Amino acid sequence: MIRAVYILTSDFSGYYPEQCLMSLYTLRKHNPDTSTLVVTDTQTRECLNGSRLDALAHYAEVISFDTPPEYNTVKLRSRFLKTSLRKLVPGDFLFLDCDTLVCRSFSFEEFKDADIGMVADLNAALPLSNEYTVSKCKGAGFPNLKGSPYFNSGVIFVKDAPLAFKFYETWHQLWRESVQNGCTSDQPALCEANRRLGGIVDEIPGSWNCQIQFSESLRYLHHASVLHYFAGDGVSQHSFHEEALLKHIQNNGIDSVVDSVLSGSIEALTAFFRQKSASLLRYLGSDMFSIYTEDPAVFRFVERLSTILRQLKRTGSKIFSGK
Repeated sequence: MIRAVYILTSDFSGYYPEQCLMSLYTLRKHNPDTSTLVVTDTQTRECLNGSRLDALAHYAEVISFDTPPEYNTVKLRSRFLKTSLRKLVPGDFLFLDCDTLVCRSFSFEEFKDADIGMVADLNAALPLSNEYTVSKCKGAGFPNLKGSPYFNSGVIFVKDAPLAFKFYETWHQLWRESVQNGCTSDQPALCEANRRLGGIVDEIPGSWNCQIQFSESLRYLHHASVLHYFAGDGVSQHSFHEEALLKHIQNNGIDSVVDSVLSGSIEALTAFFRQKSASLLRYLGSDMFSIYTEDPAVFRFVERLSTILRQLKRTGSKIFSGK
């Protein structure tokens, strides 16, 4: 059986535990029999209070490992564990970033013969041509990646096979070298490891890592297995809706309000996490939000109508009050 594996590093601020909890909830909803593991570091385990840890443990086994003291930020600890994961977790596994949502039951037939499987970064064509990314790779110490396959590390299928162990060993060493060059990101080192090992990473369908902040993802939306909603490196920030939802989970856990969001259609989830306006927040958990998840067009009509009615009410109040 293939296990689903997450890495969670956190401190006393931020919403990484809540992001992980959302993803675990959707995984359980669509794949109730899948074995699930959350890998943390010792610092994270210590800073998670009882309720946060209990919430995670409801959906997954939680284990922790020490990380070297020189990797003293949340991101560095996360990347250290991520690039070490093959030797930490036995068996075949599907790695998922915490900022993912599972949308359907998993079937691994599409890439059952792969030792390592990933989706192209940005859901774009694999040969690396983006000049910003090329420049970042050069800064990391990898000047030869232009024109090479460039993968996103948010979803990775990994077999318990010698080639996978070799890949992770190379990836981890190259990531440590890139950190010395001032680059903490894991993807340049990942793709350089793949290049040096002769291109051993198999491309799996974009539906397994539908990176919804980017336009190329649209062709995978209707049959997406996993939505990847948060883009790092300053490309995007938390939407108003996402942050409000994460705060709600932090205070209330997974309740009916959260379920009403996460049970929406793929299109509704995508619209929710890409939304930059705060106008929808007042309807969170209400019948209006249910309308939004089922038919956004009807929602927009009803929302405009309700706005007009509120304006009429305010105007009427001023008239009758003599103001």
